[in-house]
Amino acid sequence: MKIKERAEAVERILSESFGKLGPTLVFHSDFECLVAILLSAQTTDISVNKVTPALFGRFGRPSDFASADIEEIRGYIRTLGLSNSKARSLQGLGRWFLEQGSDEVPHDMKKLVTIPGVGVKTAGVFLIERDRPQSFPVDTHIHRVTARLGLQRARDPAKAGEALFRLYPGDRAAYMHRAFITLGRRTCEARSPRCDECPLRDLCPRLHLPKKASSTALR
Repeated sequence: MKIKERAEAVERILSESFGKLGPTLVFHSDFECLVAILLSAQTTDISVNKVTPALFGRFGRPSDFASADIEEIRGYIRTLGLSNSKARSLQGLGRWFLEQGSDEVPHDMKKLVTIPGVGVKTAGVFLIERDRPQSFPVDTHIHRVTARLGLQRARDPAKAGEALFRLYPGDRAAYMHRAFITLGRRTCEARSPRCDECPLRDLCPRLHLPKKASSTALR
């Protein structure tokens, strides 16, 4: 099966299996979305969702972070990993918006990455969540799942993302980004994938490899 045919089959099966998939982070605006994604690094979405109601209650606008003390900001997110650096990023984010004279979050990759704490991956995920995909950001779940499915072979996540965006351009990227993460969390886990429960078990090339090669493909 050619890679484009495989990609289309994967998309069809996951769409049938998962149906509609929305963000797992809870937010109500572009600003809240960007902050929630920034906070989610090396932390679960569940943990982020626990702290953001109080955080957004205190910091309702981006510029509210600008004059806040780092320790005050950290107090709201102290249960999250990297809370010190994230608090500094939020303060820097607030000052960036204050300098811009606007609370409007840009929907342009080049502009987004000029915001303190917002790298290419964070910007890419933000645009995915706001249904304006301009790339295919790759996390550990996506990298692992798509490699096992034979959709990309790149070791570098950025290169993997480029390959996946060619397979799933435009609006298709938003759904497939969420679908691959969902698959990685539910069944295609790193150490003990539950292949018998996977909706792609008949399509996954790893399951049709010799046992030794199959073991290598799990990594």
